Amino acid sequence: MSSPSAVTSNPRLPAQKHGWRWWITRILLGLLALIVTVAIGVLVTGAIAKAWLWAAYPAPGQLVDVGGYKLHIACQGSGAGPTVILEAGTGATSLDWALVQPQVSTFAKVCSYDRAGIGWSDASPKPRSIPIMVAELHALLERTKLKGPFVLVGHSIGGIVSRQYAALYPSEVTGLVLVDSAYENQFRRYPEPVVTSTARAVQQLRMLETLIALGIPALLPSLAPLESRLPKPSAEAYRALMTSNPKHIAAGRGEIEELLLGDTKPVTTLGKLPLVVLSRGHPDPGMFDSSVTPEVVAQSERVWTQMQLELMALSSRGKRIVAQKSGHSIHLDQPELVIGAIREVLNAQH
Repeated sequence: MSSPSAVTSNPRLPAQKHGWRWWITRILLGLLALIVTVAIGVLVTGAIAKAWLWAAYPAPGQLVDVGGYKLHIACQGSGAGPTVILEAGTGATSLDWALVQPQVSTFAKVCSYDRAGIGWSDASPKPRSIPIMVAELHALLERTKLKGPFVLVGHSIGGIVSRQYAALYPSEVTGLVLVDSAYENQFRRYPEPVVTSTARAVQQLRMLETLIALGIPALLPSLAPLESRLPKPSAEAYRALMTSNPKHIAAGRGEIEELLLGDTKPVTTLGKLPLVVLSRGHPDPGMFDSSVTPEVVAQSERVWTQMQLELMALSSRGKRIVAQKSGHSIHLDQPELVIGAIREVLNAQH
């Protein structure tokens, strides 16, 4: 007969005491602890990576308070004539003008800036509506003490901001260059598949915001796209800004949502204001997702062309130039056309 001590030392007793559910619970708790530890590690290292990227690319211009938050503006050049203000496209930074601004600075004072939330500018507590963007630009120019009148150069949604500014403050604007400008109510005129595709893109941007907030893209910034048409330092700075702070994507998303709403009343006339409308020669590849057929893209381009003609007709001195070798970003595809249009509008002052 076995002794009591032999029974006590039986290695099967712990398994009999706790059971298989106890062991599975212990394993699952261990896995959960591992996942939590890894997640905390990713968040901590991601936060460090975001901070490092942001610090590595300081603002090249000045930060100006426009009412509790600051906007970034960078100026170059000089001259007795009007100051040129460069207004970037949807979600784009002042870096977008790297091929245009240095050349314009040889014959005029020229400033590029970042709308609220974009690039080096602080996020705004206000919605990303066109009237608010116009008000923020007006506050920026006033507090920077730049002397008007101005020649405004606007790409995409920046064209709407520039046009609305010129209509609201006509005494401050002496000329306008619209670079493949968006139109206030364009999504009310586009085919439905284009509207649906753009709305899906907004949801994808929300997901990207979350990933950037977690710091994941900052850990692998080289995986983010690099704009090959920009000078390499500008392209790298843009990528760092985009991956180091979700405010950039959030502001860009807000601007697209504003375009989708289309609530801003279009400008009806610019009088005799010198105006050059630069229009793309072809759509960009991948402008919409695969649900948008080539036939719908062609239909959308016809709508876009009609809107560009309407923009030209806003002024009795309006002129339209088609950039045959360019997609939506004419200032990157054919910057010489933008530079020439700016010079033409400046010369129209004499």
